[in-house]
Formats: sequence, C-alpha cells, structure tokens
Amino acid sequence: MTGPETSTPTGLRKRTRVTLSSDKLSALLLVSAPQTGEPPVTVEELHQALADSKVTFGIDDIILQQIATENICDQQIQVATGKPVVRGEDARFEYAFETERVFRPHEGSDGHVDYRDINFIQNVAAGDVLARKIPLTIGEDGMGVDGKEIPASPGRDVRFSFGPGCEESADGLELKATVSGAIVYKNGYITVSDVMNIKGDVDFSVGNLDCKGSLKIGGKILAGFRITVGGNLEVGDNVEEAQITAGGNVIIKGGFFGSGDGFVEAGGEL
Repeated sequence: MTGPETSTPTGLRKRTRVTLSSDKLSALLLVSAPQTGEPPVTVEELHQALADSKVTFGIDDIILQQIATENICDQQIQVATGKPVVRGEDARFEYAFETERVFRPHEGSDGHVDYRDINFIQNVAAGDVLARKIPLTIGEDGMGVDGKEIPASPGRDVRFSFGPGCEESADGLELKATVSGAIVYKNGYITVSDVMNIKGDVDFSVGNLDCKGSLKIGGKILAGFRITVGGNLEVGDNVEEAQITAGGNVIIKGGFFGSGDGFVEAGGEL
C-alpha cells in the first residue's frame, strides 16, 4: 500500500513519500531533492512523515539521521521494520524404536560378522514407552510497522495412531506397550503383538529370532539358526539342527533333524 505525500514545515512543499509493504512489515521513505532555496530535510520532518502515515513501530532512527545528514534524496530507503510472525510448530513424535528397518548382519567388536543375526524382531516389554509426543507450539505474534499486532497461527496437532497392545497416557504425550511382544509399525500405525507370525521359513532373510512374546513359524527352521522365545513356539514344518529355547510350550509339526549340535529347550511341554 502506498501512502500519500506527507506534510512538511509551514511554507514548504510536500517532499516525502512513505510506502508500506502489503504485509505491513516494512516502511520505505523517499525524499524529493530540495528545490532552489529550500532547506535540507530534517530528522523532525522525517519523523512527522512517518507519523502521518501511521508508522509507529520499528523505526530506525540511525537511518533517519543518515538521510537528513547526508541529504539522501530520490531513492526509497527502508526506515522501519516490523516483527515477523513466528508460526507455531506442529506436534511431532519421537519413537523409541526403529521406524525404518534396515536388516544388516551384526558385526561384533572383534570384527566378526554374523549373517544369521539381523535383528528381525523389535521387542518390547509391557510398560515400555513406544513413542513420545512433542506438543505443538502456539508461535509468536508479530507486529506491523503501523503498531498493529499480527496474530500467529498455532502448529497442527497430531495424535498417536495405534492398535492392540498399546495404550496412550492420560496426558496424551506417551504411548506405552500393554503386553510384551514384537513391535509392528506400518505407515505411522503402531501395534504390539504378543504372538508374532513368520509365514515362511527361518533362513538368512529372517535370521536368528529373539521374541519376548510367542512365535508362530509357518515353514521350517534351517540348520544353524537360533530361536529364543519368551512364550510359546509353534513350527509348522521341520527343524534342522537349530538351537531353540522357549519359556513356554514348543510344538514342532514336522520333525527335528540334526547330528548333535542342535537342541530344543522348553519351559513348558514339548
């Protein structure tokens, strides 16, 4: 928006023009060159020009003094700056587990790489925190050079997206596991399963399995792999010389084949 040329001391022509930006965050001042016999513009005259255009905030007195002292004319100079609005930040989550899984073989401190250990299952115990919410912020109001407040927009709120095995805290800032088991995360949706299902075989694509809950394996367990289960274990096919430890029952629908290196330990029935 462009303001009108403003008044000057009695007897002098109007020789200042104040222009405000559309967002009211800056004011530009232009002084016309003095005509023959006219005195140079004064700081008081510049202040009056701003006042006439209702510019009251963020005035740069040093710049005004420079314009008057150096007789700077015929160029627009920014002489007032508003306070920009700081928009509120959206609420966000901090997860206590990996949301993007990359299955890599485990490398020990001695440099040995175990290609059977790729951390396929992310375990959690009942009561553990799965995610925390960082609340939105309301932002900071701004101020135009006209002295009018510019309201800030608050950030966007978000809520946890979760299913079985999880519960939200009373204040909505934490998501906790209600059961011990495996974390299942997909497209922002979190569940904790106390019975983890592996549809195929336990091979190098799955690796060793350590599960706090129970585990169902649809295929077979190949030789050399290690299965540790806090609850029950059910295997739909054969077990080939693997090492199996379960806190509950173990059901193997096929058979167990080996030459002495494999074993099955069950806290319940086998």
